Amino acid sequence: MEYLALYRKYRPKELDEVVGQSEVKKILASSVKNGTITHAYLFSGPRGTGKTTMAKILAKMVNCINPVDGNACGECDSCKNVLNSNDVIEIDAASNNGVDEIRDLREKANLVPSSAKYKVYIIDEVHMLTTQAFNALLKTLEEPPKHVIFVLATTEYYKIPLTITSRCQKFQFNKITNDEIVNRLKEISKLENINIDDDALYEIAKISDGGMRDSINFLDQLRSFSSNKITINDVYDVCGNVSSEELVDLFTNIKNDDTEKITLFFEKMNANGKNYNKFNEDVVSFLKDVVLFKKNVSHKYIKTNVDTIRIVAELFSNDEIFYIIDSVNKLMDRLKNVSRQSVVVTTNYLLMMNKLNNRSSCENKVLDAKLNIKKQPIHSENEKYSMAFQFTSSEQNEAGELTDKNHDEMTDEFVKKNKENLEHQNINMEIIINNTFAVASKEVKNNLQVKFAKISDYLTDKKFMTVAGTLIDTKIEVAGEDYIILSGKNEAIVDKVYNNYRLCHELLNIIFESEYNFVVITQDEWNKYRDEYIKNVKAGKKYQLKDLIPENTLIDESIAQKEPTIVDKLFDLVGEDVVEFK
Repeated sequence: MEYLALYRKYRPKELDEVVGQSEVKKILASSVKNGTITHAYLFSGPRGTGKTTMAKILAKMVNCINPVDGNACGECDSCKNVLNSNDVIEIDAASNNGVDEIRDLREKANLVPSSAKYKVYIIDEVHMLTTQAFNALLKTLEEPPKHVIFVLATTEYYKIPLTITSRCQKFQFNKITNDEIVNRLKEISKLENINIDDDALYEIAKISDGGMRDSINFLDQLRSFSSNKITINDVYDVCGNVSSEELVDLFTNIKNDDTEKITLFFEKMNANGKNYNKFNEDVVSFLKDVVLFKKNVSHKYIKTNVDTIRIVAELFSNDEIFYIIDSVNKLMDRLKNVSRQSVVVTTNYLLMMNKLNNRSSCENKVLDAKLNIKKQPIHSENEKYSMAFQFTSSEQNEAGELTDKNHDEMTDEFVKKNKENLEHQNINMEIIINNTFAVASKEVKNNLQVKFAKISDYLTDKKFMTVAGTLIDTKIEVAGEDYIILSGKNEAIVDKVYNNYRLCHELLNIIFESEYNFVVITQDEWNKYRDEYIKNVKAGKKYQLKDLIPENTLIDESIAQKEPTIVDKLFDLVGEDVVEFK
């Protein structure tokens, strides 16, 4: 008999077998029970969360002859045969996305069902349809035949025109929790006689990132990999991940300034053929759990073993953790365009070690002095906008490069240098606006708008509640790679953002999961910039990227003259054209 993949063998056939999505199941069952079935449904959510499966189950439910509380009975002829009949049509929009295919669908939709009550069209990855295809589908959604039900499924909801979504009942499918995935994997393992550790199951759930199909597929792969008991090390070997214990060792060596061990760590990675992008993603995911742990978030939201992340949480401060996350995110962007990834990754982590140890040797009062300066009242327009750029990605680096002067001398010197840079920083505002227009992307803006909605989740957060309340009154006007223009309704909102810029910047980094240069302007100011942009584009002007003005004057000259570090020597070896640091 031909082997059947586990994810196909154990695909849910009834509503109660679907893992998670309790609200979706409840509403659909109630609709069928009460006879309030609509003509179009839109299922959206991450891959492997049950969208297409639920669509097929819904097709059985609406056609069941003897439904039980809205659920399909599973015994009647319709339940047994409808999915294999001509009355349930599944269309892959990724490969059938043209207007001709949708016109053909419209013509066939007018035909009555051959044996069932309803003809059900399941259009998977519906966001892949062309604009013309969506327009062709729209007419049918506006005036559908009484015997037709459409179920649209997508992983990218924001790409679907509003004219389509407004005519559908919308259901959001959420990622399945680790516990739910593990419980389902245990059931399958028992039925398939697969011997596997609980630690390995939880690691599978973590790697699958809320996708049930991915987790079952991975279990299927592991069964072929090991005929003995499957352990967590088998999981790491198959998926190419680095274990949490290895990450703890890496960060311990970074804290201990141990260049040799860090270099050996990456040499071993390179010898084993590990994927550096996957490794950096694991690092960011691991550090996100460290941040949650340090914020005293409930452990149910932490995917990594708490005892493991506690070690790293005690090694670094919050600012240092965010610095590492930011550095790794930038590193992932750089890796897209380099061939010698092993060299780039090694030098980046060694530079990170150098910066962290310089910063940690600096007295806390230095940072306090900087923060006090940033909190001074704003007296002019120039000062208002320049505040946005006083302490961005270079802030932590500069803190580590300040020498051990006494508190008063350092504060006075810093104030002096800060004033000298106001003009450059104000220019940066104009450069960021220019660069945002230069790289403006509707797709990036749509992606960020989806993430931007998460700001409301921080309204009760002890650290971010104030700035979340401010940012929620702003909106994204333009966005592109690395740059964003936000607008506020009035001057007061803009002032609040700049008065708390560091926290706003930190919160946006968390929400967007990446580093962005951004400015905030009033709605009136935005209207002027927008009109100017439209005028320039019509005149044939092309916006070109410009370099931001560096804050070199804030770097103590004595540091520039110090002995070369191991990172400096590596620069000499591989060349600065290979690794770019900002």
